[in-house]
Amino acid sequence: MQKIEVGYYPRQSVPYDYALVVIGSGPAGERGAVTAARLGKRVLLLDRGPQPGGAAVHTGTLPSETLRDPSVLAAGDVIGFPAPASTSMEQGRLATIFAFDAEQEALTVYEGLLPHGIYAIPEASCVGLSEEDAEAKGVRTAVGLGDFDHDARARINGSSAGFVKLVFDRASKQLIGAHSIGDRAAELVHIGQALIGMKASVFDIAYAVFNYPTLSECYKQAACDALNRWPE
Repeated sequence: MQKIEVGYYPRQSVPYDYALVVIGSGPAGERGAVTAARLGKRVLLLDRGPQPGGAAVHTGTLPSETLRDPSVLAAGDVIGFPAPASTSMEQGRLATIFAFDAEQEALTVYEGLLPHGIYAIPEASCVGLSEEDAEAKGVRTAVGLGDFDHDARARINGSSAGFVKLVFDRASKQLIGAHSIGDRAAELVHIGQALIGMKASVFDIAYAVFNYPTLSECYKQAACDALNRWPE
């Protein structure tokens, strides 16, 4: 390989050895650079823009099939839905782990369990399946509500308008969805996220002891409510 000198914007240059130099980061150039990199070659991708990446990165011309290439790591808005900050941060963390081939335990426990929050007054948040989602998948459900109006902490806070709603798989009795509207709903939903990931049953939640007074008690209330009206 012949040593070449690369000029960087605005007035810097560094000598490098490369197996391939690609001029232009359009779809064809980007694809060629990725292919060579996958084969273990040192690749230089040049573009006339002042920032690396060129049109493929900065104007959205990166072909969608490229994002499915295992050599391309991306996080956040560039890969589309759902794109909230929380999900994007986790995507970035996992991309870094993959890039450095770090040793990690299984990363699939909470796969697909992405919480959604609406930071309005009142707050609204959910994780997992709704009744409609579950029924569309052929899953029969049982539902329970934990009303803020029956929760001591909510009444102390002066925010007794709201609830926690839990959706269970009627056959396995496992929690498959958690939804909340009201004060601190975006915080409460993480309890449901953990319980779904742990495959907790309606009995696990109903028989658990929660601190009193707390909004978290609404989970116990909702589980007990589901048991009280569990379909035959």
